[in-house]
Amino acid sequence: MKGEYNSDNFDNFDASTLGGNVTLVNHFRRVNDVPRTRFHLDGYLFIIVLGGELRITIDRKEFHLRPGDLFSCFPRNMLENLSATEDFDAKMIYLSTEFAESIASKVHIDWTFGMMVKRHEILHANVDDLRLLQRYFDLTKDKLDAPDTEYKSHTVEMLFASMLYELFDIRTKAGVKLPPMMQYSAAENLLQRFVKLLNEPGHGMRSVNEYAASLCVSSKYFSSVCKQLTGKSASALINEEIIRSAKMMLAEEGQSLKQIADALHFKNQSHFGTFFRRHVGMSPQHFRDACRCKNC
Repeated sequence: MKGEYNSDNFDNFDASTLGGNVTLVNHFRRVNDVPRTRFHLDGYLFIIVLGGELRITIDRKEFHLRPGDLFSCFPRNMLENLSATEDFDAKMIYLSTEFAESIASKVHIDWTFGMMVKRHEILHANVDDLRLLQRYFDLTKDKLDAPDTEYKSHTVEMLFASMLYELFDIRTKAGVKLPPMMQYSAAENLLQRFVKLLNEPGHGMRSVNEYAASLCVSSKYFSSVCKQLTGKSASALINEEIIRSAKMMLAEEGQSLKQIADALHFKNQSHFGTFFRRHVGMSPQHFRDACRCKNC
C-alpha cells in the first residue's frame, strides 16, 4: 500500500485511479491472497464493509470490521495482520494527502487535528446510509472510468466532497464529534504549520526547541498550543512521529540499523537504540526480528 494503489500492486482487484491521487476498489475481497502481511499507508484509506469480517492491526491494536462498518485511517500508519473471512467483501477508497487536502479545503474541514489525535476509527452505518454511500461510490467510480475531460478531476472532487458530508451526517447521528471547521486563529495556524513540518522528510529536527525555533515561537507557547489542541505534549507528538518512521524503516528491511539512525538524525546507532527501546520496549533489532517472524 505504500505510495499509490494501482493494478500492479493489487492484481485481481477491480480498481479505478485518477493520476495516483485517488483509487477506488469496487470489491476488496481477496485480502488473504495479498502476499504481504504489512502495509505502510501514505494516504487516507476508507473501507466500506459490505459482507464478511476483517481483522486488521494498527500500532498493535486490533480492529474487527463487520458488515456496515466504515473504517477510516490517516496517513503514516502501518497496517498489519490482515485476516478476512471467505465471504469478506468491501469497497475501498484511497486518497493521496494532496487530494484529501484539496477536498478538505472545499468543505472547509481541517484534517490536522484528526491526524494528531485520532489516526483511525470505525463508524457503523445503518442500511439506508450504507446504500447511499454505495451510490456515491458507484457514481464516482463511473466518472473515474469515463474518458478524461477538462473537468473530470473537479467533478470527482465534488463527488467526494458530497460523500464526505454524508459521512459527517453518520458521525453526527453516532454522537461523534466532527473535525473542526477551518479556522485561522494563531494557535490553530501554528499547529497546522507544525504538522506539515513534522511530516516533511530530511529536516533533522527532533527536539521541541528546534521545532519552536523553526516556527518562530517560544518553546513554552509551542508546547502549550500542542497540549491545548491535541491533548498531547509537543515532545510526545514529535517522539511518536520519530517512532512511527523508525518502525516503517525497520519493517522494510531495505536499510541497516546504522542507516536508519542516520536517516532519523540520531548521533549514532547506540543513541537510536536507546531512544527506540525507551519508547517501544524492545531494541530496533528485536523489533525487526519480530517483523520477520510475522512474515514467515
